[in-house]
Amino acid sequence: MRELMKNSRWFGFTGRICAGFSLLLAGLVAASCSFDPVFHEISTQSAPRSNIIPGSPGNMVVTAQADRLYAWTRRGRDVWFFGFHEGQGWRWGALPRPGEHLGGLAAVGNDLFALVYSDVSIPPGSSSIIRYNTAYSRWDPVFSNPHFAIQSLHYAGDRLFAAAYRRTDLNHHYILSFDPTHSSHPDPVIKQGNYTIALSGVTETAGGDIYLATERAGIFRFDEGLYEGLLTERTPDAAPPAFVVTGIIATGDDIVVAGATANGGALHIFRGGLGSPPEISHHSEFFNGGMGVWRRHAAASGWQPALLLLGVRTNGRFHGYREIELLPNGNVAPSPILWEPGSLGADSSVNSVTLYRGSIRHRSVRHIRQAPPLYDTNAGEEPVSLFPDMTVEGNAGWQPPIFASTSINGLWVYDSSTDRWGEEDNRRSW
Repeated sequence: MRELMKNSRWFGFTGRICAGFSLLLAGLVAASCSFDPVFHEISTQSAPRSNIIPGSPGNMVVTAQADRLYAWTRRGRDVWFFGFHEGQGWRWGALPRPGEHLGGLAAVGNDLFALVYSDVSIPPGSSSIIRYNTAYSRWDPVFSNPHFAIQSLHYAGDRLFAAAYRRTDLNHHYILSFDPTHSSHPDPVIKQGNYTIALSGVTETAGGDIYLATERAGIFRFDEGLYEGLLTERTPDAAPPAFVVTGIIATGDDIVVAGATANGGALHIFRGGLGSPPEISHHSEFFNGGMGVWRRHAAASGWQPALLLLGVRTNGRFHGYREIELLPNGNVAPSPILWEPGSLGADSSVNSVTLYRGSIRHRSVRHIRQAPPLYDTNAGEEPVSLFPDMTVEGNAGWQPPIFASTSINGLWVYDSSTDRWGEEDNRRSW
């Protein structure tokens, strides 16, 4: 009995020690989560979700009818659309598969076009441009040429543009132009040269001018032909490029050209078009080429441009996107600064820089755009709009979703009601 009591006192003593140690360990863990940046970062990260558009999504396009936003995945087979579904709200659906591997999407008027490949080899197999036939819910052929391998598909105004090269000469590249409203055949080749003329973007100004950005051969204005514009940092073909263009966008009266240099990214802002030398700024981030205008609601004037969003990558593990302030007319603000999302407070595309850092900052963003002012055109005389009347009670503070195509992690979406970025799992109804 004496031995048993002694053992009981021993176990009680050791139990108190273990309990105290457990409390101390718990306190240390809690403190580490509060003060250690690694633990703090983990605590702010978004919970992973199943992504309905996985892989490497490409650009997102909208037809003139403005009832759907279309998305696709590189080398995938599905074309997705974000539109109004009766009884379900604004959600993602899918078109009939084109039957081949996707290489691009473009929209001219109410028509949706796709670049497709017969296989996913490099260089790819036969390439062709097809059009979605809404009357019969099918894809119809538009253009193919056994001598050309089409690399990318772009659009502006009422025209399609394609970058291509000859199968017999991989160093001989072309820019092709189409007017799909009149003919299924391309116009005469509007530019040819070596790999430096590969198209990296096409944009249209408010005045109807179309500009084509090539990776290393300059910016050109299209007017049933091409005229060279002003891009100051051009280099001879044999020399390493000082500035490789990755994207172009017209906003207001300005044109913004994004690209990469040997040491980081650079922005060329042409005030009022390509008629004057650009304002050039250099940054540590590399610009992937994805650019989109973000709109904010103002009580007096409704929805108006507020920010230019730019997808980036870095040499580290944090990427995401950046913001540049725009004036209400869409022009880039004077002396623009590259902001991390959330840094501008109420003027930013997200509310919390902490939640941004715990989510899409860990992904390289290749394309980004706020959902445009879509309408349900089947709703009769008063179509349902994705952009609601902000004067109605309950709509204050609401923002349309922002969609981002990441390099390998699928399509992501920002939900203003939760202030969270995350994989698009199609579980929300806007």
